[in-house]
Amino acid sequence: DTNDLQDLLFYCLSNKEKNLFVVGDVKQSIYGFRGANPKNFLSKKNRYIPIEKTTDEMPQKIILGKNFRCKAEVCNFINFFFYLFMSEETGDIIYNDEEKLIRGANYPELDKNPCEYHLIEAKGNAEHCSKVEAKYIAEYIRKTMAEGDIIRVDDNTLRPAKYSAFTILLR
Repeated sequence: DTNDLQDLLFYCLSNKEKNLFVVGDVKQSIYGFRGANPKNFLSKKNRYIPIEKTTDEMPQKIILGKNFRCKAEVCNFINFFFYLFMSEETGDIIYNDEEKLIRGANYPELDKNPCEYHLIEAKGNAEHCSKVEAKYIAEYIRKTMAEGDIIRVDDNTLRPAKYSAFTILLR
């Protein structure tokens, strides 16, 4: 998440990228509001060659593609939508095998499907639609808590869901 000036500074300080180490995931770039330019990272990522196909003298990239936070079903669910919607036109990135999430940890099996997609149809102004969404989310959480859904705490521990397990992301 560097801006153009920071990127130029790193270029100069790293002897024209000969001594540069970069870590990132452009899909998680969130600092556009402060001038970050994800294309700085993308240009390097697209220019560098996978380490297994390079020599020590060449710029190299290592893809850390394993996800240790999500079950395989969650990774597959996310990959399905990202393959459909992420493109150079919509986000400057082509969602391909290099970008996809790969399950990196095993989790206990649960009876309930770990992925759900809810499409809420609401007509009216933004305030009305927000209220419809909020009511739906509140009801969903209430129902989930009443049913005693089980969640994973760590690799081997399961427990009933608590209100603190929910996260609501807003536009």
